[in-house]
Amino acid sequence: MLTPDLTQFIGIPYRKQGRSMQGADCGGLVLLVLRAYGLSLPNFSCAQQSELVDILNNARGTGMLEKIVAPEVPCLVSMATATEAPHVVNHVGVYVGKGNMLHTRSQRVSQLVRLSNPCISRTLRGFYRVC
Repeated sequence: MLTPDLTQFIGIPYRKQGRSMQGADCGGLVLLVLRAYGLSLPNFSCAQQSELVDILNNARGTGMLEKIVAPEVPCLVSMATATEAPHVVNHVGVYVGKGNMLHTRSQRVSQLVRLSNPCISRTLRGFYRVC
């Protein structure tokens, strides 16, 4: 597996449905980072709740994703950030090691954050290995 320079993914502007270094949403950032590791997933959008749920649920049965107990590099980090639906996954990031993940949110640039950050840890819903 490749070991990419992850600093290139910090500071990418948020762009709804963006899929490039010039702008990406959370799904786009995940796809960019996974590609740097030599991995891929079908295109999906966190803005379209059903697409994210399909990726997490249906891809597991195809051997594309495997739910794992503890994070490993690189894996998808699933989160439920909506207070009105605390069990519905609506956001993803990529675990990149040493307790950190890369993610982006609306109106922000992509950033490296600690999984132990209370804003992150309370929303965590699972980790998925890309097969």
